[in-house]
Amino acid sequence: MSTLQERITRLQAEIADLKRRFPAHSLKPAMFQQLEDLEEELELLLRQQREEQLHPNN
Repeated sequence: MSTLQERITRLQAEIADLKRRFPAHSLKPAMFQQLEDLEEELELLLRQQREEQLHPNN
């Protein structure tokens, strides 16, 4: 299983790749939804990472 940091790095790369593929006009709802989903997952992982840094023994 990958570490938390590896998952965060992978999500950041996926988000960057998706944004690079965005068309200049007429963004498809599916692409926007995918971006939203990835960003939500990233935020959860970043929150988890902060918690682990604040409370390393939990």
